[in-house]
Amino acid sequence: MPQKYGDLANAEKFEQKACLVCDDPRPVYSWTDYSGEGYCTKCGTSYQLKWGELKAGETYPRCNVIPEWVPVLRQYWKETGKLNGCWTYMSMVYFLKQRRGLKSIHGHTLSH
Repeated sequence: MPQKYGDLANAEKFEQKACLVCDDPRPVYSWTDYSGEGYCTKCGTSYQLKWGELKAGETYPRCNVIPEWVPVLRQYWKETGKLNGCWTYMSMVYFLKQRRGLKSIHGHTLSH
């Protein structure tokens, strides 16, 4: 997958961590359209790589996915091997076929 804006997001200085969704031990990141945010080019999971506010004990890269959604994204990755669309301006609204019939996921009500 090409790197957005011609820069490798991996040029940022941070401790390498495995991706929480695809388990890639050394993920490659590309920038999203949000300031300081990149996404794993293997599965699409978004991470804050710089400039975001960190809570006590957090370090970059910080996963920008609601923790309750990580198991859902892991399952999607294992079943399809496709990018999950949680980066840039993509959201569940773009995955209507996959959402059909779902009322909620892990306690989160989906609006249709």
